[in-house]
Amino acid sequence: MSQTFTAKQICEKALRKIGAFSINDSAADNEELAEALSWLDLIAAEQAGSTSCFWLVPSTASMTLTGGTASYDIETILGTNSPTDGIQFPVSATLKDSNGNETPLKITTRTEYEEIIDKDQEGIPDRIYIDRLQTPTLKTFPVLTTGTTGYTIELVLQTFTDTFHGTNGAQVTGYRQPWQLWMIYALTDVLGDGTIRRVPASEAKMYAAKAEKYEGRVLAFENRQFANTTQRTAFRDF
Repeated sequence: MSQTFTAKQICEKALRKIGAFSINDSAADNEELAEALSWLDLIAAEQAGSTSCFWLVPSTASMTLTGGTASYDIETILGTNSPTDGIQFPVSATLKDSNGNETPLKITTRTEYEEIIDKDQEGIPDRIYIDRLQTPTLKTFPVLTTGTTGYTIELVLQTFTDTFHGTNGAQVTGYRQPWQLWMIYALTDVLGDGTIRRVPASEAKMYAAKAEKYEGRVLAFENRQFANTTQRTAFRDF
């Protein structure tokens, strides 16, 4: 299996490309490494906020509904099961009853939710709304009937990326190996624009182009779910 680099190693490779860390040096400059790590944080966060990232989707989280309650602080309800890196956005939601039967829930926009005239109407929920605040709140509609028990919502969520800066880059990035080449060139492009060194314009253009190429390739194939492909069998002349 190909090597999985730590955040520090990703930064060192980018620093080497802009001439800030010689192959003969025993270590990169501490201040330059810290700056590179903070920019790697920003790059990863922006990328994860621009598309669905399957490596940022942890196990399905289950939250219990209370009859007569319309609004839930998701992180409080999930407790220890709340994602460590927070909740960036919901992917899908399912309502499960006391018999284990599951029904898909529609995730509405704020506009759709605000258009509901009687938000306190009781019944069996068929949709939810989750706001975009740092600590998100989930609202159900209809509101589960007062006194009703045994219902849960199963949430598939995408988290934010982990931080690399606070640990001095000692941990792996969490990205699968195919993304590492993109990370190096994307970071090189940023660090070489004057952040740490200013590389010639032609060099900067090359780094940006390579980052775009590698990101496009992994987004097109690596960043998706895989199912069975069409089975091929040898030709038979019946």
